[in-house]
Formats: sequence, structure tokens, C-alpha cells
Amino acid sequence: MAIGNHVVPEFTIIIIQNDVNFNIFILAT
Repeated sequence: MAIGNHVVPEFTIIIIQNDVNFNIFILAT
């Protein structure tokens, strides 16, 4: 995945996705 001129590693995307899922979990609680 590329954002602008910067290539974002897959593990970074996974970390971001996990953080979003965690935030949704907190909101749903």
C-alpha cells in the first residue's frame, strides 16, 4: 500500500487496523 510517495509496510497496516478495531470495541462496550 502506498500513501503519497511513501510505501507503507503491511505490518503497519495491520497495526492500524488492530488499533481501529480496538477503538470500536471500546466504544461498543
